[in-house]
Amino acid sequence: MAALAALVLLVPVFYVFSHMIRRRRFWCARAQREVEVLVEERGLPGLAHASSVTSCSVFDPPTAVACTRRCLDAEFRRRWPPALPILQSSRKTD
Repeated sequence: MAALAALVLLVPVFYVFSHMIRRRRFWCARAQREVEVLVEERGLPGLAHASSVTSCSVFDPPTAVACTRRCLDAEFRRRWPPALPILQSSRKTD
């Protein structure tokens, strides 16, 4: 019983204090180009949610993020199709 009570008390504490930084790359409609952002996620592993943008390649310096940070919402990031890759030709010319 004591182990269950400890678990019930420790899970919320772990949830509040656990965080990780993830790199995301996607098409930003506002910047009209592909961007790379560092997003801080909070929560239990597997249940984490994006809580803040720590840097974005659109801004100079990247840590001076000055937008509405809609990219925190995964649905917003998926709204546009990913950019097509650029293929390099391997043909030799004589």
